[in-house]
Amino acid sequence: MSKKSERSIVKGSERVPLHGAVATGPIHDEERFEVTVRIRRKTPLKDLTTDGAHYLTHDTYDGADSKNIELVKAFAEEHGLVVVETSTARRSVFLSGTAANFSKAFETKIEHHEHEGGTYRGRTGPLTVPIDLADIIEGVFGIDNRPAARPHYQHSMPTHGIGITPHGSGTSFTPPELAKLYDFPTGVDGSGQCIAIIELGGGYRTTDIVTYFQKLGLPVPHVQAVSVDGATNNPSTANSARWRGDA
Repeated sequence: MSKKSERSIVKGSERVPLHGAVATGPIHDEERFEVTVRIRRKTPLKDLTTDGAHYLTHDTYDGADSKNIELVKAFAEEHGLVVVETSTARRSVFLSGTAANFSKAFETKIEHHEHEGGTYRGRTGPLTVPIDLADIIEGVFGIDNRPAARPHYQHSMPTHGIGITPHGSGTSFTPPELAKLYDFPTGVDGSGQCIAIIELGGGYRTTDIVTYFQKLGLPVPHVQAVSVDGATNNPSTANSARWRGDA
């Protein structure tokens, strides 16, 4: 057996069904979806911070090696997968293809699963790749599309005429009030700073942001939605998170 034909498990790729989930049948071979393959960093993070903890700038933050990107592209194309986009900065190769091709490329069985909260496209066990890619690929995301998170707040709704009594405190603080309580520095306005917030569902409305900051008497920041793996800014309502009556 040649080294190229040998395969190795992608570390951390093992999956088990969601609690209570049952496989109901295989995904249709021709079903198409997109997957993100994450590539290792060109320079290990520990080597970028050998002189102690410090902020990484765009110049010092190292992405993926373009040679590794090309190796993953070749592997994908060999298995009939379409390379949609590559990014050395994000250390990612974005692929599109059929369930059959993804299943063959990563040696996994993809099935429909049903559980209490709905359905998802899932798999069990690990993913594998050719051994020459084992140290290059750090993760494969999108083959399994089970929910990654769920809301934890509870919305009071009457049940048989009996409402839920909240046990949490009703006290809240604005950011300026918290800044004062914790003695944050004054005389600064965040100019030149950029903050990234990961949102696993939902989104925002520009009018809400403007209203919020105007009421606080603060400058309105520039907010930009960045789509990751096909997700979009999809605002919902304050009552849209799933209500749980068993907690």
